[in-house]
Amino acid sequence: MPNLSANTPSSLRDSLLSVVFVLFWAGGFTFAKLGLQNAAPFTLLCLRYFFAVGLFLPVFLLMRPALPQGRREWLAVAVTGLMMQVVFFSFVYHAIVLGVAAGTIAVVASLQPVEYCSVSVLC
Repeated sequence: MPNLSANTPSSLRDSLLSVVFVLFWAGGFTFAKLGLQNAAPFTLLCLRYFFAVGLFLPVFLLMRPALPQGRREWLAVAVTGLMMQVVFFSFVYHAIVLGVAAGTIAVVASLQPVEYCSVSVLC
Protein backbone atom coordinates (compact mmCIF):
# COMPACT_ATOMS: atom_id res chain seq x y z
CA MET A 1 0.00 0.00 0.00
CA PRO A 2 1.42 3.43 -0.91
CA ASN A 3 2.42 5.87 1.76
CA LEU A 4 -0.25 8.57 1.51
CA SER A 5 1.61 10.96 3.80
CA ALA A 6 4.70 11.11 1.58
CA ASN A 7 5.49 14.68 0.58
CA THR A 8 8.05 13.97 -2.09
CA PRO A 9 8.42 16.49 -4.89
CA SER A 10 6.99 14.07 -7.44
CA SER A 11 3.90 13.31 -5.33
CA LEU A 12 3.30 17.02 -4.74
CA ARG A 13 3.75 17.67 -8.46
CA ASP A 14 1.35 14.84 -9.34
CA SER A 15 -1.22 16.17 -6.87
CA LEU A 16 -0.92 19.68 -8.27
CA LEU A 17 -1.22 18.42 -11.84
CA SER A 18 -4.32 16.43 -10.87
CA VAL A 19 -5.98 19.52 -9.40
CA VAL A 20 -5.07 21.61 -12.45
CA PHE A 21 -6.43 18.92 -14.78
CA VAL A 22 -9.76 18.72 -12.91
CA LEU A 23 -10.12 22.51 -12.91
CA PHE A 24 -9.42 22.73 -16.65
CA TRP A 25 -11.67 19.77 -17.43
CA ALA A 26 -14.58 21.07 -15.35
CA GLY A 27 -14.06 24.63 -16.56
CA GLY A 28 -14.28 23.48 -20.15
CA PHE A 29 -18.01 22.88 -19.84
CA THR A 30 -18.59 26.38 -18.47
CA PHE A 31 -16.52 27.96 -21.24
CA ALA A 32 -18.36 25.84 -23.82
CA LYS A 33 -21.67 27.17 -22.51
CA LEU A 34 -20.38 30.74 -22.71
CA GLY A 35 -18.79 30.26 -26.12
CA LEU A 36 -21.88 28.68 -27.62
CA GLN A 37 -23.84 31.85 -26.90
CA ASN A 38 -21.83 33.54 -29.67
CA ALA A 39 -20.69 30.71 -31.95
CA ALA A 40 -22.01 27.60 -33.65
CA PRO A 41 -20.91 24.25 -32.15
CA PHE A 42 -18.56 23.25 -34.98
CA THR A 43 -17.06 26.74 -35.13
CA LEU A 44 -16.28 26.58 -31.43
CA LEU A 45 -14.83 23.08 -31.82
CA CYS A 46 -12.59 24.25 -34.66
CA LEU A 47 -11.37 27.17 -32.58
CA ARG A 48 -10.77 24.84 -29.63
CA TYR A 49 -8.66 22.47 -31.73
CA PHE A 50 -6.78 25.31 -33.45
CA PHE A 51 -5.72 26.80 -30.11
CA ALA A 52 -4.94 23.38 -28.62
CA VAL A 53 -2.60 22.56 -31.51
CA GLY A 54 -0.99 25.99 -31.22
CA LEU A 55 -0.41 25.49 -27.50
CA PHE A 56 0.72 21.87 -27.50
CA LEU A 57 2.73 21.64 -30.74
CA PRO A 58 5.73 23.50 -29.27
CA VAL A 59 5.53 21.33 -26.14
CA PHE A 60 5.42 18.22 -28.32
CA LEU A 61 8.41 19.37 -30.36
CA LEU A 62 10.42 20.12 -27.20
CA MET A 63 9.57 16.92 -25.33
CA ARG A 64 9.60 14.51 -28.30
CA PRO A 65 7.34 11.88 -26.69
CA ALA A 66 7.25 8.31 -27.97
CA LEU A 67 4.85 7.85 -30.87
CA PRO A 68 2.73 4.80 -31.61
CA GLN A 69 4.56 2.03 -33.44
CA GLY A 70 2.83 0.18 -36.21
CA ARG A 71 -0.43 0.45 -38.07
CA ARG A 72 -2.60 -1.08 -35.30
CA GLU A 73 -1.44 1.43 -32.67
CA TRP A 74 -1.97 4.38 -35.04
CA LEU A 75 -5.45 3.06 -35.84
CA ALA A 76 -6.26 2.80 -32.13
CA VAL A 77 -5.06 6.37 -31.54
CA ALA A 78 -6.98 7.68 -34.56
CA VAL A 79 -10.27 5.98 -33.67
CA THR A 80 -9.99 6.94 -30.00
CA GLY A 81 -9.21 10.55 -30.91
CA LEU A 82 -12.06 10.68 -33.41
CA MET A 83 -14.54 9.23 -30.92
CA MET A 84 -13.46 11.32 -27.93
CA GLN A 85 -12.71 14.61 -29.58
CA VAL A 86 -15.01 14.85 -32.58
CA VAL A 87 -18.03 12.68 -31.79
CA PHE A 88 -18.14 13.19 -28.02
CA PHE A 89 -17.60 16.95 -28.05
CA SER A 90 -19.96 17.42 -31.01
CA PHE A 91 -22.73 15.80 -29.01
CA VAL A 92 -21.79 17.73 -25.86
CA TYR A 93 -21.85 21.07 -27.67
CA HIS A 94 -25.11 20.29 -29.44
CA ALA A 95 -26.68 19.24 -26.13
CA ILE A 96 -25.68 22.59 -24.62
CA VAL A 97 -27.19 24.42 -27.62
CA LEU A 98 -30.41 22.42 -27.13
CA GLY A 99 -30.61 23.61 -23.52
CA VAL A 100 -29.07 20.83 -21.43
CA ALA A 101 -27.25 22.34 -18.44
CA ALA A 102 -23.45 22.26 -18.72
CA GLY A 103 -23.24 20.89 -15.17
CA THR A 104 -25.53 17.99 -16.06
CA ILE A 105 -23.40 17.15 -19.09
CA ALA A 106 -20.23 17.36 -16.97
CA VAL A 107 -21.63 14.89 -14.42
CA VAL A 108 -22.77 12.44 -17.11
CA ALA A 109 -19.46 12.77 -18.98
CA SER A 110 -17.45 12.15 -15.82
CA LEU A 111 -19.26 8.83 -15.36
CA GLN A 112 -18.45 7.55 -18.84
CA PRO A 113 -15.32 5.42 -19.30
CA VAL A 114 -15.15 6.40 -22.98
CA GLU A 115 -11.38 6.27 -23.30
CA TYR A 116 -11.11 2.78 -21.82
CA CYS A 117 -13.87 1.32 -23.96
CA SER A 118 -12.70 2.72 -27.28
CA VAL A 119 -9.07 1.72 -26.75
CA SER A 120 -9.80 -1.76 -25.41
CA VAL A 121 -11.96 -2.59 -28.44
CA LEU A 122 -9.03 -1.99 -30.81
CA CYS A 123 -6.15 -3.27 -28.68
